[in-house]
Amino acid sequence: MIRNIVILEEERLSAKRLIRLLNLIRPQIVIDAIFINIADVHMWFATHVHPDLLIMNYRLSERMSFEIFNKFKVECAFLFTTVYGELILRLLSDNQVDYLLKPIDVDELQTVLEKLDSSSVPLMSVVNKIKLFYST
Repeated sequence: MIRNIVILEEERLSAKRLIRLLNLIRPQIVIDAIFINIADVHMWFATHVHPDLLIMNYRLSERMSFEIFNKFKVECAFLFTTVYGELILRLLSDNQVDYLLKPIDVDELQTVLEKLDSSSVPLMSVVNKIKLFYST
C-alpha cells in the first residue's frame, strides 16, 4: 500500500490541490517532501529512503521530469501529472506508466492509487521504456 509520497511540482497551487486530494482519499498518506526542481529531488533521494510513490509534473520549466531517471536509480513507483495531451500519452497509454491530466480529478487519483497498490510491473522495464521513447 502506498503510504509515503514525494512530489515534484513547480506550480504551488497544483501541489496544494494534489495534497488536499491525497489527504481526502487517504488520510494516512505521508508527504515526505515537495520539490520544484529535479536537482533538489536528486539531493533528497541521495540521502533519504525512497518513498512508495514519486508524483511529478511531466513538464517543468527547467526540463522534462523524466530526466530524473538519467540522474539516479528511482526505486519507487511513479506517476506523471500534466496539462498537456502530448506524445507522452502514447507511451503512457499502454497502462505501464500512469498519468493524470490536470486539473486532477479525485476519482481518477483514487483509481490510479489503487492500481499502483496492486502493480506488479517491473519498475526498471518501465524506466527503460521511457528512456527508449525519448531517445528516438
